[in-house]
Order: sequence, then structure tokens, then C-alpha cells
Amino acid sequence: GGEVMAEPCDVRCDSDVQRLAARVGDKWGDVEILLNVAGVIEVGPFDAMTMDDFQNSLDVNCWGALRMTRALLPGMRKRGWGRIGNVASLGGKRAVPHMLPYAVSKFALVGLSHGLRAELAQEGVLVTTICPSLMRTGSPRNAIFKGQHRKEYAWFCIGDSLPMASMDASLAAQQLLQAVQEGRREVYLRHPMNLGVLAQSYLPGLTDEALALAARVLPAMGGIGRDAARGYQSESAWAPSWLTSLTQAAAERYNQLRPREDLQPPTVS
Repeated sequence: GGEVMAEPCDVRCDSDVQRLAARVGDKWGDVEILLNVAGVIEVGPFDAMTMDDFQNSLDVNCWGALRMTRALLPGMRKRGWGRIGNVASLGGKRAVPHMLPYAVSKFALVGLSHGLRAELAQEGVLVTTICPSLMRTGSPRNAIFKGQHRKEYAWFCIGDSLPMASMDASLAAQQLLQAVQEGRREVYLRHPMNLGVLAQSYLPGLTDEALALAARVLPAMGGIGRDAARGYQSESAWAPSWLTSLTQAAAERYNQLRPREDLQPPTVS
């Protein structure tokens, strides 16, 4: 096994990123492989989302990857070799209803990754864009939900537990790391949900209709409106339940159970 160092870092903050880069450099020298995996997600109807929601998603999901890349790229250039993996999403190839801030940021990250690959390949630095489906990390507990937050949390958490809609995080990590080491351009981790990419390419009209139908059956605006609640503040009879058992197990495995106190509980049930 290798040596591991855990350091907190807010990728929205330039000074945090520079501090982390310096700590890693002091301990191990120049970085050879960078994986940009930091992310946030907000779930709810478009009318529940504020400009701050869109800005925060971009700041973490896209600009965070850009900040970290800028901080660590000089060492790769000096060596003439490097690998960068940016974890985007299938949501960065096709926007899913009730997840628009997330989709906007992941579309931006896909574009950033493609552009960086074109410019950096001549220097021996290859950038890989990774577009997974849902990965079972237990993160719904700490995701942000708006509108009818309990219903939003229920459908999202159940979807996150379905084997046909999500994949085991450890398996995803193995595929992801191999793809980045090989310097592949764009990767869709092996999973049935990747059929959605084919459907979008060959049946775009049908895909549009399917997503529009999904939007009609998802919860309408209401509940706490534009206020925000974490997943652990949005539990109901549906979630947690036997339908969300895989997500619950992942939350225990990946240390997602400790409540975060940066958001107060919603005032409207």
C-alpha cells in the first residue's frame, strides 16, 4: 500500500488550493497524477434555484478543478509528463430535470477538460474527462434539496440505490484511475446507464421527450421553496427505507453519517 495524507481544502478558495499544493509538494515533490473529484449537488425544480446555487456549483465543480489544475500543472510541465482526470458526469452530457445547477457546472467542466487536453497534450500532459452515472458514495445525506425537499430526497436517494441507475464507488474508482493512467480522452464508466449517451446521440428527440416526462412527474414547487435542506434534514418514510439500503450502506462505509452543521434545519416541513 501507499502512504496517504488527508488535508481539508475548500476548492472555492485560492489560498486553500495553494496551501494544499504546497503541502503536497513539500512532502512528495511534484504531482504526477491529479484527480479532480470535489463536487456539490443541488436537487429541486428550476424555480427553487437561486443564482447563488448556480454560482456555487460552478465554483466547486468547474472552477475548483481549474484552480487545482493551475496549482499543480507547473510540476507536470517541468517533468514533461502528467495526467489529469476531471470527474464530470453523464449530467454533463445531458441535463437531468431538477438538477440544473449541477448540469450547468458539469457541462462547463466537460468543455474545460476537452480544451485543456487539446492545449496540454503537446507537453506530455493528458487530460481525461470522466462521465460516470450516479456513484454510490452515500453523499445524498449531505446534498442540498429544495422545494418539496422530502419528496426530492426520496426520489434521488432511491435512484442512487438502484443497481441499474448507480454503480459501486470502489468499482468506479478502479475504472477511473486506470483510464487516467492510460491518458484516455473521455471515459464512460462501464454501466447500463451509459445507454443514455447512445440514446442521446441517435435518438435525441426521444430523449427530450423522456426527460420532459420525468420533469412532469417530479415534485412541483412548494415545501420550503428556495430555502435549503440537507438530505439528513429531509428524511421520510421512503428514505431511509429498504429501497435506499445500498445508499445507506455506502454512507456508513464512506463516512457520510456525521451531520454537517453549516445549514440550519428547514423551518417548513
